Amino acid sequence: MKQEKYSKQKTDASKNERKILNILSMGEMTFTNLKNHSGLSDPGLLMVLTRLLKNNKIYRKQRGKKVFYSISSSVTAKEIWYLGDVLDKLRAANTKYYIDFSDNHQSEATGYGPPFGILSHLFLDKDIGKSYNPLSKRDVFELEKLVFDRIKENIADNPIKINQKIKNQSDKKIIIAFDIDYANLIKALEEYKGTKEEKMVNARRRELMK
Repeated sequence: MKQEKYSKQKTDASKNERKILNILSMGEMTFTNLKNHSGLSDPGLLMVLTRLLKNNKIYRKQRGKKVFYSISSSVTAKEIWYLGDVLDKLRAANTKYYIDFSDNHQSEATGYGPPFGILSHLFLDKDIGKSYNPLSKRDVFELEKLVFDRIKENIADNPIKINQKIKNQSDKKIIIAFDIDYANLIKALEEYKGTKEEKMVNARRRELMK
């Protein structure tokens, strides 16, 4: 029981640290700003800030009578964003959750199961719901196939290996997730010109080939 309590306290502490780092990634803030954005109590926020300062994850600067906190450049993305936090927030808000959105388990063609060993999970904010979901069941199936095809090509070209001798293969998982920000998606669609985006895509592909 004591071990469970300690484990929960550690999990909550890490979650609150990520929350503050996430908020500070938007820019420096005062204690009051952080409190309003995070929803933490004064003592709770003070504890988090003390730990982050001790570990050099944030800086504390005073200008006149005001104190500001800012994020350290050494902080990595995984210290700010954690998929579990996003899912917890969605679940708390009664999100729409679909397992096997492409309905492979109901298809005679697939043998009533994921044909590529890939099971889809789809989370939608309740305000988006099924009506405003920009992805169709066929889209998700095509994405599953694309992932399988890319892995097959990578192995055939031999830059990537798979471990066929791994023990208990059925227990092993690979999870890749796309966190789609609805507001930024709409903005990108409204501002889409084509040429600018293609330049970015080609430049990014060149970077990834290095």
